[in-house]
Amino acid sequence: MDLNKSLQRINAIGNAVERTVIKVRDMEVGKIYEIEKIKAISTQYGRGIVCEIAGNASIFLPQRMVKEMEENVIDQLNNLRMGVVLNGFLKNDTPKVELITIGN
Repeated sequence: MDLNKSLQRINAIGNAVERTVIKVRDMEVGKIYEIEKIKAISTQYGRGIVCEIAGNASIFLPQRMVKEMEENVIDQLNNLRMGVVLNGFLKNDTPKVELITIGN
């Protein structure tokens, strides 16, 4: 992460700017959203996984993915350059979401 991105993130926090939540269904199909950080959170619906992405935005991963992600996996993923992408929808309208590594 370059210094300008770091400063933007720090200043957004300092100015209490809330992250915009992008719904999986609102993601652009095929676009790679670069992840700054992945974290587990507790919500009123239970455990959730949030991908913080550039531009002061966040994406919640689908619960079917959350069930497979223990803390040690999240730690490992945070050490890599990662992205999240929507690869379209299944016949039952379920979004096909994938975490990918981004070239070094």
